[in-house]
Amino acid sequence: MAKRLAMQLKKDIMNQQIQVWFQPQFNAQRQIVGAETLLRWKYHGMSVAPPIVRQIAKEEGVFDQLTYEVIKLAAGNMEEFKKHARDRFSLSVNVTAGQISKRGFIDKLLSILKDAGIREGFYVELVEDDSMKNHDNIIEHLRILRKAGVEAAIDDFSMGATSINYLQEDGFKYVKLDGELVKHLLDNERSLDIVRSIISLGKDLGFEVLAKYVETEKLFKVLYEADCRIFQGYLCSPAVPAEQFVELQKKQFCEFVKLY
Repeated sequence: MAKRLAMQLKKDIMNQQIQVWFQPQFNAQRQIVGAETLLRWKYHGMSVAPPIVRQIAKEEGVFDQLTYEVIKLAAGNMEEFKKHARDRFSLSVNVTAGQISKRGFIDKLLSILKDAGIREGFYVELVEDDSMKNHDNIIEHLRILRKAGVEAAIDDFSMGATSINYLQEDGFKYVKLDGELVKHLLDNERSLDIVRSIISLGKDLGFEVLAKYVETEKLFKVLYEADCRIFQGYLCSPAVPAEQFVELQKKQFCEFVKLY
């Protein structure tokens, strides 16, 4: 089964059969200001969880090729999304620190964006891996990306050593709060204190803080009162195909969903 999955994935990457969906990011006024690009892949009509897809791609040596396809699909939708944005709009794609540490990956990423005519508003979100040993390369390459108009974000930011090490350099436009911190805000006062500290740190160091997994208006309110101003989560919408994302944009405001 694993071999068949791997063979089909490699074939679909080669034939550009990978899909992406987009989850809205919204501000305190409920306006959609951006989106995260999320991988979607089906095997014989059945959806395969993105972490499994990424792991198979890594084991088969096609993880960079998979990421390039995701970047191409994201870039291909950027112009349409910006047409329907009321103000600024940003679109992010997940990459690993290991990929950012490779100059060849940087050059390919910039080439894709150049071909798509993208000069601003595109973000790379760094997800954790074991690549802090290449920290110097990562920071240098983030500077190259920034000069080309590509900003960077840290995914699942907490008070851990890796997250703090990244902030020693001025290479990040925003950070995404660790999902576990956000999920426990309503029942753990210390989690709320940590979030307040990170938001305060962001003000001092000049980066924005985005909270994901925002699923209730109560949680939205607590985060707002803690001075968080950018959000992502099912309260607005799950990830949706590009056409549906544009329809959400046309509504001008997120229609908060009652989940609980």
